Amino acid sequence: MTKKVYVDGSILIKTSDFKYEGAGCLFDIPQGAETIGTNEIIDGEPFLVIDDERPQSMFNEYYAKGVFTTLYSWSYYLNSNCQKAYDNYIDRKDEIECLLEGVNKLEPRQQELTYKLLL
Repeated sequence: MTKKVYVDGSILIKTSDFKYEGAGCLFDIPQGAETIGTNEIIDGEPFLVIDDERPQSMFNEYYAKGVFTTLYSWSYYLNSNCQKAYDNYIDRKDEIECLLEGVNKLEPRQQELTYKLLL
């Protein structure tokens, strides 16, 4: 049976093998959820870090007061310190803006597919 787990902080997944039933972030405590604490402080923020040494159940739903992120996602810069995250954001922002400028020249169906892949 699925159990709801609420983390009073953020969640960082540091393993490619982790699966979960459901998830969400920037939540208040969902009804019937078990509250668990965090296990690391990263850049001054509390995180529940899920990795091979500190696994969690794949049958749970996870809700976080803060953010929900992973090292195994397209948003690789979310695990960096603030300056690295900002620098990588600026790099990606310029690349995405450049790509979006070209989307207007595509056929409507190609535009739709491009937006699906980007966003």
